[in-house]
Order: sequence, then structure tokens, then C-alpha cells
Amino acid sequence: MKMNSDQLKQFKMIAEYGSITKAAERLYVTQPSLSIALSKLEEEVGRPLFIRDGRSLRITEDGKYLLRYANSVVDLIERAEVYFRAQKHSHYIRLYRIGGVSLPRLTEGIYSLREYRLDSTLVRNHEIPTNITSGISDITICDDRYINCSTLKDIEKVELFHQYLLLSIEKTDPLAHLNEIPIAMLNNQAIAGRSNPYGFNDWLEEIKVENQCTFPDEIRLDNVTYFNEWNQIIWPYFLSSFGLGIPRDYGCFQKRKFIRVTGKYCDRTISLYYNKRNKQRLGPVISKIEENAKRIGDIDREIYKEYQIL
Repeated sequence: MKMNSDQLKQFKMIAEYGSITKAAERLYVTQPSLSIALSKLEEEVGRPLFIRDGRSLRITEDGKYLLRYANSVVDLIERAEVYFRAQKHSHYIRLYRIGGVSLPRLTEGIYSLREYRLDSTLVRNHEIPTNITSGISDITICDDRYINCSTLKDIEKVELFHQYLLLSIEKTDPLAHLNEIPIAMLNNQAIAGRSNPYGFNDWLEEIKVENQCTFPDEIRLDNVTYFNEWNQIIWPYFLSSFGLGIPRDYGCFQKRKFIRVTGKYCDRTISLYYNKRNKQRLGPVISKIEENAKRIGDIDREIYKEYQIL
């Protein structure tokens, strides 16, 4: 059997119109040629697909069975055609990133660039090398924990920012006199957790393994609740130093102390990786991400200085 997509498109159209004449008009082919194509298809499958009833056609049970497959195949082909037509008129960019890097802030302004289509995917840290070496990622934002740049052919690296793990506590907390705290001192400390395993928690889970620590959940918050209520939370919680300054209720810096946590993998440099052969195509997006990282870093440093953080 040598059934092809054109045959399935023709068969699908005949089934929809119940008429070879009408289907031929819709397909811009002659009625005799479409009749011949249908006869060949029936010969290939070895079953009648329609029952001729005067000038109309009634689909058989075998025809209904084939139609389910034809609908799926034609739908997939049409989606692919739409996708590749879009690529002719825009730069489609696949961005992969690890959790905890404040991506919405880094990509601010990119989605307003009409000529670019940015598709962002959050992945686990250990999946990053495969995404880079396989070429499925145009831009990757991550640290170098799992990456050896010397083995990555044609891959360029752009450092974006340095990131620290912070502990946020109320100023009445017994630890509030500290500016730094070893993570070992927090072992078994109850912490307000966040239920985003592929996000910030992915970094935190690796920190726990590296330092052989555990932090029982005082309460567990989803991301939406955390970002809406973070300045009202009374329990200790971990957060990233990057993006601390925006957008924030600055009253929280009066009520809470932000302490740098030290230990293995408690700080990391976040970089952007891309294939240098795509530099011209990716250039405007990379520049915008760099610009955003610098702007956010400048705001963060003002907050660090004013409230003696880090």
C-alpha cells in the first residue's frame, strides 16, 4: 500500500461534501481525475470507501474508519504548513531556561517585537546540556553547573548576572542580627515552601542535596499565592537575590530582614548560551535580555545598598 497525504486530503474532501463533483470544485481539479484518484485509493485499501447512490456518495464503515486517520493526518500537515509559513515572516526563537532566573523580567519588551516569536520552556538543570548540544534550543539561560563550554562547539556564552540564595525573616526573628548564615545552620528549620518543582525549587532541591540539609514545609504555597502574598508571609522563606528590587512593596524591607545564605551552590552565575552561527538572527533578542539584566541588576544594587543586603 502506497497511500499518501494527497490521497487522504482528496478522500477527506469527498467525505465532507458527499459528492465527487463538489469536492473536485473545492480542490480545483477535474471530476474525472478525482474519480480516478478515489478508485485507486479503494483499490489500495482493498475495500469500498463509498456507496454510490445516484449522484451522491454514502461513506461505508471502512470509509469512516479511514476518515478518522485522514482527519488526523491532514490536521497535522495543515499545522505544519501554518508553522513554516509563519517562519518565513518572523524569527521563531526557542528559549530554554532553568528555574529561578526571573525570566519574565529578562524578556520584558521582547514580545512586543512583531518580527520575533519567542517560545520559552522551563526545564530541569540536568536537561540543559542535551538541549544545547541537540540544537533544539536557540537561546539557553542557565548556570554552568552541568555545562562544559570547552566541549560545546560554536556555543557562545554571555554572562547576565550573579545570583545569591537569600533567607527572608521577620526583623523580630532571633537570626535577624545576622547578615550571612551558613545553610548548615538552617538544617531542619521550618520554611515556607513553594510548589513549583521545575522553578526556583529545582535550584533549592540541588542545594539541599549538595549541603545535606532539609527544610520541613511550614506551609506550601503555589506560585500565584506566593507572588501575591509574599510581603504578608510571616514564616521564613528562601528567595533569589536577582530581581529583589522590582516590583516590590518597599515596606517589606522595613519589616523583614534579608540574609545571604552561604554554602555549596548557594550562589551561581546565570549566563545566556547561543550558537554563534545564529548571532545575526538572535542578536536583537540577546541584546534586549542583556539590557534587562543590567537594568534589573542596577535597581537591585540600589536596594542592597539602602537596606544593607549582601
